Amino acid sequence: MIEICKKLLYKNSLTSVEASQNSSTRPYGIARMDNIEVLREKLDQLRVEHRDLDGVISQMQAERSFDQLQLARLKKRKLEIKTQIASLESKLIPDITA
Repeated sequence: MIEICKKLLYKNSLTSVEASQNSSTRPYGIARMDNIEVLREKLDQLRVEHRDLDGVISQMQAERSFDQLQLARLKKRKLEIKTQIASLESKLIPDITA
């Protein structure tokens, strides 16, 4: 279980360089579609990681003895992921002007 915790804690997040995918060399529409696909893939990855963390946290809390520091780190990572999910979801929703 410690290996799973370490994997979930130190998973790399998407960088702005990866997200842009050299959009400056492509026409606007193509770069935008690629970027949307990248964001959707990252959103799916984050949702899976959030769900996995939830399971690990629940399992740790069910045990009689567990590392409080490790649990706190997992909860913090889970909250960070939730924030990233909300941010990506807001980027994928088109702006609607009234």
